[in-house]
Amino acid sequence: MKTITVPNILTFARILGVPLFALAYLTDHTGMAAVIFIAAIITDVLDGLIARMKKSRTILGSILDPLADKILVNVALLLLAWKNPEIVQPWVVTVIISKDAILIVGWVLVYIMTSNTRVEPSIFGKLANFFESFLVIVLLLTPFFNTEPEFMKHFIHGTIIATVVIAGFALIDYTWKGIKRFG
Repeated sequence: MKTITVPNILTFARILGVPLFALAYLTDHTGMAAVIFIAAIITDVLDGLIARMKKSRTILGSILDPLADKILVNVALLLLAWKNPEIVQPWVVTVIISKDAILIVGWVLVYIMTSNTRVEPSIFGKLANFFESFLVIVLLLTPFFNTEPEFMKHFIHGTIIATVVIAGFALIDYTWKGIKRFG
């Protein structure tokens, strides 16, 4: 089985885009940061489609793809919270990063105990990734929209709550599936 595939190259590109995103955002080039983040999200969609269409799924890709998603979203949320703590409160970032850390530790434990490297995404995991990415995009693009501030405040708050709830469901779902793997 080939390891160097188009989907894996796209995943590596997404990982390499993280420092570019961070640099753009930290140097107040929010528009460029948004473009880089959205391009990274597009590579996520493309690598999955290509892997399924060409039947080029690899063990490396099954591990790197979700890891790349977590790195991208968590770095983005950390930076957004750092620069805008009144909008992205620390508890939001703590919940999402804790969920991802628990999932990674759980995967390592399953691997150690079963030698199974297979990472199986769930519908809740996909929804959590979608909501987390959507939240980042909304937060990055908000300064460019001339909308009612009160509306945006409520929209962002609702998106944050939905994201945290879905992330909680994803954690419960993955935890349950991990426990079932042990028999």
